[in-house]
Amino acid sequence: MNKNYLTYLKAESKSPNTISSYIHYVQSALDFIGKKEKDIDYNDINNWLANNDLSSNTKRLMKAAIKNYFDFLVKTNQIMTNPVFQINLPALKVKQKHCPKSYMIRGLIDNCFNIRDQAMIMFLATTGLRFNEMINITLDQFNNMTGESGREIEIVGKGGKRRTVFINDDTKRLVDKYLLIRGEQEGPLFITNRNDKVKNNNFNLMLKQVAKKAEIPFWQDVSAHWLRVAFATTKANSGIPLHIIQYSLGHSNIKTTMGYIKNDQEAINKAMMTMAF
Repeated sequence: MNKNYLTYLKAESKSPNTISSYIHYVQSALDFIGKKEKDIDYNDINNWLANNDLSSNTKRLMKAAIKNYFDFLVKTNQIMTNPVFQINLPALKVKQKHCPKSYMIRGLIDNCFNIRDQAMIMFLATTGLRFNEMINITLDQFNNMTGESGREIEIVGKGGKRRTVFINDDTKRLVDKYLLIRGEQEGPLFITNRNDKVKNNNFNLMLKQVAKKAEIPFWQDVSAHWLRVAFATTKANSGIPLHIIQYSLGHSNIKTTMGYIKNDQEAINKAMMTMAF
């Protein structure tokens, strides 16, 4: 793999998770094909995709990764054309989206194994932050929150965009309890027992275990991203204007925000009950 590709991905403002996935799949393709990039053709990439017995959605991600890599090689004049353009994959299968409910969030918090996990779940569910945005908040930022109420933290989001999040009473109370155990060493607000940043994969694994314990029927689908969806959905159901939810999530396009808000059939039924002509 070209040594400058990682720098290229960072310059494109790809998220850490996307960068990790792209690097993994590009290296997988190059190892499987065993040729120099300039000699790789349509058949080589198609054989690599066919050799992986994975879902169509995963194969779409694999194709996106290898296409991005060859786009980079074309832009840097290392190859003439991108062989991935000729490859078609099955249509994206949209997973069923489960509507989050407030009691489910409470169930997660009540069934946690420790106070740190409780605080992290509450933090994500009440701020709408991405996991990487939350995990980059430092202890110093939390201890020195700004704003008229002293509850605001400025974070750097996707694409380097800055926005301000508000920490409510319940969240601050749980974080304060966690800090009694964490200690005052500098660094990220949420850390492991070894004083390292908590990893997204480990957090999601914990969430699934807790969701199963809380008897959430779709516990396998509960993740940090699901908590972000829960934030958007519960705020929308509470009557918060869409543009406020958009800002809170850090979305540039309001259509993206609308995709996060899941319809609550119970709320739809109640709304229809009140309709009279």
